[in-house]
Amino acid sequence: MSLKISINSLYGALANEYFPLFNRDIAASITGNGRIFIQGVANYVNEKLRSFLKTDHDFLVYGDTDSVYFSLEKIVDKLTVTKTADILDKMVSFDQKFIDGWVQEYIELYSDNFNAFNRSVIGAKLEKIADKGIFVAKKKYALRAVWDEGSYLVENPKMAVTGLEIVRSSTPKFCRVYLKKSLPIIMDQDEKAVADFIKDVKVKFMEAPLDDIARVSGIGTLSYIGDIGSRFIKVKDNGSYDLNKMGKPQTAPINARAALNSNIFAREQGIDSTFPQITAKDKIKYIFLKTPNIVGDDVIAFFDSRFLEKSGVDEMADREHMFETFFMQPLNLMLDAVQYNVKKNFEMDLDAWDF
Repeated sequence: MSLKISINSLYGALANEYFPLFNRDIAASITGNGRIFIQGVANYVNEKLRSFLKTDHDFLVYGDTDSVYFSLEKIVDKLTVTKTADILDKMVSFDQKFIDGWVQEYIELYSDNFNAFNRSVIGAKLEKIADKGIFVAKKKYALRAVWDEGSYLVENPKMAVTGLEIVRSSTPKFCRVYLKKSLPIIMDQDEKAVADFIKDVKVKFMEAPLDDIARVSGIGTLSYIGDIGSRFIKVKDNGSYDLNKMGKPQTAPINARAALNSNIFAREQGIDSTFPQITAKDKIKYIFLKTPNIVGDDVIAFFDSRFLEKSGVDEMADREHMFETFFMQPLNLMLDAVQYNVKKNFEMDLDAWDF
């Protein structure tokens, strides 16, 4: 691990223009070699699997910067064993007997082509076996691992999630919990079960504390001028507009706009001494508001939900919009990945989704 950290640090230094030995070509060659290797080993093993099973079926499911995933369902279907633990034994054995060898073959080819100084440090090994998976996009997927680096997890599978809203700190607490609960339902049940789950979650969402359903965000800067309901324009230290690449003034992103709205509204209501003003680098929560409202905009930020209660803003929360944005949008990404269309499948009209 210490060697890996040192190597990663060296790469970062070489890519840093302020490092004395900065060299963009060397830095690019490091990532380029890694990219070529992972793509090459993925395609090589995929072709070997095709040849082994005498098929033109594509076994490669997904690949990114440091891993590749293959679906071996066609091999599992040929097995005579049915218990999960026995199937895993067969799959581990298949990896050791065939896939490991194919990986080593490719390493030899790769090392010869790139004149590798020490080919013994180049490698790839089996990390996980999953019985189900949802691949949404690059670096965004969920796997239910039943074998993880030598550990059998048949009795207690491990849900490994990468990049999805489920594991992002900005996702509202409520949504993280129920998006995670949706995974086994999507993986194991049908569209009707998912639809029933969504109905139940929406009822709970509409009654949940605003603290639990608000988006979490950091604040980079609040160097903007403007007022509630208008575009906040970013300014430089000298007071001039900060322009974007198109030469137009930069406007505040939603988190900064929510914070600015909060500060101005608190001062107008005379409660800014009770509730601290939001400053740059703070971590805040924000909610959407129904319009028109006493704030004058459709979003507001807060540290303490008592701020919303004290000002009466809590009654204006647009829970419908928040449910669609914070829960349904990330859920739909997963549903689209498995080709589930809950509304269309059950011919639900819009009224059926209003509670």
